[in-house]
Amino acid sequence: MPGKNIGGIDYPLVMLVDTNGVPTDPGGGGGSSVDRELVVTTYVVKTGFAGASIGDTVTLTQVLDVSGSPTTVTSLWRNQTTGLDLSPAPTASNLTLVGSTALTDAQLRAAAVAISLPARTRYTPTFERVTGPFTIAAGAVAFDVANVGAADGVLDGATLKAGETPGWDAISNGDYAAISGDATGTEFVIRKAA
Repeated sequence: MPGKNIGGIDYPLVMLVDTNGVPTDPGGGGGSSVDRELVVTTYVVKTGFAGASIGDTVTLTQVLDVSGSPTTVTSLWRNQTTGLDLSPAPTASNLTLVGSTALTDAQLRAAAVAISLPARTRYTPTFERVTGPFTIAAGAVAFDVANVGAADGVLDGATLKAGETPGWDAISNGDYAAISGDATGTEFVIRKAA
């Protein structure tokens, strides 16, 4: 039966059948009143065995009847790396559970999770217009310069043509060194945060 590929692993589509081999309607579409759920657990093979090699991804798919008290209808072991079903079931000593770094719902509800945020630094933005020589003092964490005049100017030893606005990315773990320029004959607009 064709399946679905998720994250490079092929997962088979499963047709649920009752004890007589008759397909059931897990969606409650007017047929059966049986409610089924699938629980899929993923493992990595740590010791090879018949049907699996070290490093293969193996899944256990449990079909549960949750119409009343949950009961296991069937379990399917599958080597997702080779695409083959496994029988008999592998032993736990051959497998390593693929874990998650996420907390379970029970863990989240059991106790508050401490969250620490880095201290915030407040920066003061400034805006100025210059028409002559200037220096942007060292210590700015972000700045930009726009030549809004009609003539070329100089920024950090390079020509800044009329209409140009070079930008520098904000720095989160440091600051910029001093930078100088000359807007004689034109006008620069300088915005910075320090």
